Amino acid sequence: MPIMTMGGGLSGARKKHKLKCDKPVAPYERPSRYVAWNGMDAHARPREVLLRKPLPYAAVLEHLAQVAKVHPTPLLLFSVHGAKLRSLAELHDAGGECVVLAKGVRPGQRPLPRLLRDRLDLEERAAALSPAEPALLPAPQRARPAPAPAAAEKYRVRS
Repeated sequence: MPIMTMGGGLSGARKKHKLKCDKPVAPYERPSRYVAWNGMDAHARPREVLLRKPLPYAAVLEHLAQVAKVHPTPLLLFSVHGAKLRSLAELHDAGGECVVLAKGVRPGQRPLPRLLRDRLDLEERAAALSPAEPALLPAPQRARPAPAPAAAEKYRVRS
């Protein structure tokens, strides 16, 4: 999977008209590595992006849309499970992995990329097969002791 490195900076339109969301942000302790999936293409592959310096959410969104080749640029990113990612903190909590959908497209309108779908199916199967936590398991039932041999002969039907 190729890693694309993007520097800072905004497009010409955003330089002229600074948006309120384009204020500088405090750098995260975690690395700025993101994985973008093109949610518009069923055969898409993941694209890794490594950002050199901290950027505001709008700039990160613009870079991820550019790398994933999604047009027009979306207003929001979505997690691989379909949740909206409205800030950099939510994007980092999602592991830096997101699905980029074109503006106006909601999650579920188009199928996820096949590789992502297969990976999510494998994770679901693994979760279903893994043993539950001990606290959630029902209490073991005690086995009844076998009847004594004398009592068994007492109730035995003789022919």
